[in-house]
Amino acid sequence: IRDRLGWILLGGVLLLATTISDVLGLLPPEVARVPAAIGAVCLAFPLFMAAVKEIRAGQLSSSSLAALAIIAALAVGEYTTAGWLAFILVVFGQLVRRSASGAQRAIEGLVQLTPDIARVVRDGVEQDVALATVRVGDLVRVRPGENLPVDGRVVTGRTTINQASLTGEAVPAEVTVGDPVYAGTSNLTGGIDLQVTQVGADTTIGRVTQLIRQAEQSRTPRQILIEQVARFFVPVVLATAAITWFLM
Repeated sequence: IRDRLGWILLGGVLLLATTISDVLGLLPPEVARVPAAIGAVCLAFPLFMAAVKEIRAGQLSSSSLAALAIIAALAVGEYTTAGWLAFILVVFGQLVRRSASGAQRAIEGLVQLTPDIARVVRDGVEQDVALATVRVGDLVRVRPGENLPVDGRVVTGRTTINQASLTGEAVPAEVTVGDPVYAGTSNLTGGIDLQVTQVGADTTIGRVTQLIRQAEQSRTPRQILIEQVARFFVPVVLATAAITWFLM
């Protein structure tokens, strides 16, 4: 995104320069169109590349249609129109990618809250084991300052748990024997032993992570409809344009 931002800004400035010149009549039209032409090419380049990928894959979609519209505008000398069309489409695309990357960062942040190692107590002996080897019913010991690796129920000890990663509440919760605790939360004040009730993807934070992934990857009925229409709409538009060009 940062790499493209410079090109977007450059193209936007060039387009703005041409637009201001046209409104105020600062330069002859032939001279004023030059910045717009350069700006349109800078802005449309990502769309052209996306269109090439769609053509190679044999799946014409919105990028191909947008690229065709920009090329047509450039061909008839409407450089400003081509530039602003490319600007709007590219900026919108960057906003969508930014939202997607934000969701991905949220997922990574949730995953990092759960330790990869758990301190399991077996036959009265502590041992650090990989989280993947922990099973429901195991006894796990968590010291102050550590994040909980599993969901469980406190069997020994009393402490304060920061559950903001799950609940969003800033006030820590007091827990004692019999209270449920959850993976990814932070043990603040006291050591506790807990009996494991859920591990891995079955924990509360694991399910939240899965829901975020599913929401990121899922498509709304409207998106599916648009994609289905685009499969037929783009070829029809291209065919109509070709026929019109041939008749003219």
